[in-house]
Amino acid sequence: MRKQIKNMFAGLSKSTIAHYVISIIFGFMMAFTVFYPIMQEVPYKNELNVDSGEVTYKSVSRKGRKPGLKTESGTDYFTCREFGFSYHDCIPRKKYQKISGKPGRIWWYKQPIFPGLTQKKVVYMEVSGKEYVNREMVKEDNKSTKTWWLWAMPIIFALAFYMIVKDAKRRKSKKYYAFK
Repeated sequence: MRKQIKNMFAGLSKSTIAHYVISIIFGFMMAFTVFYPIMQEVPYKNELNVDSGEVTYKSVSRKGRKPGLKTESGTDYFTCREFGFSYHDCIPRKKYQKISGKPGRIWWYKQPIFPGLTQKKVVYMEVSGKEYVNREMVKEDNKSTKTWWLWAMPIIFALAFYMIVKDAKRRKSKKYYAFK
């Protein structure tokens, strides 16, 4: 099989092979970007930072809102997303409009999303004495996201490998060069 793979890429230009290698590296970076944050353990309440203030939110996309707290020192915004490709929302949009302007507290931690990059991840959110987000909800979100990506990544990589193999065969065929 190793010889078949080697023969498949024989005769291809160095730039084509470089393209394949870059594509594979990009795929692993995407996988790392997804798995790095969700593999982290969610801290317990006594290990979290706590901020208090007036609850606000900021729309960051058509469907996404970041919860925030206004304090004397300014406004801090937080997120409930597990990694860079998901929404920031912690609660439904209508609830943000209801709780905006009310006193609240957010328990959060600096979640690593990539080596050297962090985000303020909400673990608990309490507004006017009512809990809107808790650790169990965050853990369940992480678990469902992790399960989905554990199934999706092998399929994505298999499809990518299949496309690379098909492209290599196509480039080696005489039909490909007939159009140049």
